[in-house]
Amino acid sequence: MYNQYNHISELNLTVSSRDEQTIIEDVYFTAPLKITKPFFKNNWLLIMLISVSAGLMSGDAQLLNLHIKKDSQAELTSQSYEKIHYMNEGFAHRKTNIQIDENACFLYHPLPILPFKNSNFKNEVTVHLKDETSRFVYSEVLACGRAARNEIFAYTKYQSLSKIFMQDKLIYLDNSIYIPSQINMSGFLMYEKYTHLLNFIYIGNVDEGIFPFVYDIFNNSIDINGGISKIENGICIKILSTNSENLLKVENLILNYIKNLI
Repeated sequence: MYNQYNHISELNLTVSSRDEQTIIEDVYFTAPLKITKPFFKNNWLLIMLISVSAGLMSGDAQLLNLHIKKDSQAELTSQSYEKIHYMNEGFAHRKTNIQIDENACFLYHPLPILPFKNSNFKNEVTVHLKDETSRFVYSEVLACGRAARNEIFAYTKYQSLSKIFMQDKLIYLDNSIYIPSQINMSGFLMYEKYTHLLNFIYIGNVDEGIFPFVYDIFNNSIDINGGISKIENGICIKILSTNSENLLKVENLILNYIKNLI
């Protein structure tokens, strides 16, 4: 991983099932990353990731290694929006490696990413699913920037690379690269009149009822537009809006629906 300061911030987390309850088996982290004390809700182990810093700066590198062992159910979110600060040069980088064992489920939905003017961020997520009983949700919200300061698509570059494997076979790949200086982000087939994007991936048992459920959300919500597609062993949903709050509400509705499937 690129890091001009020769220091990589790490989180290594392993959860497992004991007596039909998910527990943290092992955890290790280095500054500024840490996790709060987990709690349980409806048989899910809820974990919150904290970054004790002002945000990501040029040269920052983070490495997250997450192992969800057999029969466990865990949910990971973050405490606050991920601020990507102004950069004269260089970029910030986060790499997340996730291993999900048989009959295990992991929901990963950090709060939105907020790229400041002239920021440059690369976000990599690689997931290895043991088999078809392994279930996974990844939800990512990307803001246009600090819209209140008129920083709309003023960042230098944003890259999100997601790879999902099942039994070592690649079943999903998304490599989104946005360079506003080279692309009209508000143009046709891009964001158009919108400014915020939700990318939601679910790998697991798909209930056909989720399609009308999602379209009902689209039809009954103000200021959002999107679509849902069936992918191998799951679904992909992409939604546009003009603020993060709308997308977080929709994300929560879809998450709750999927939890009822699991």
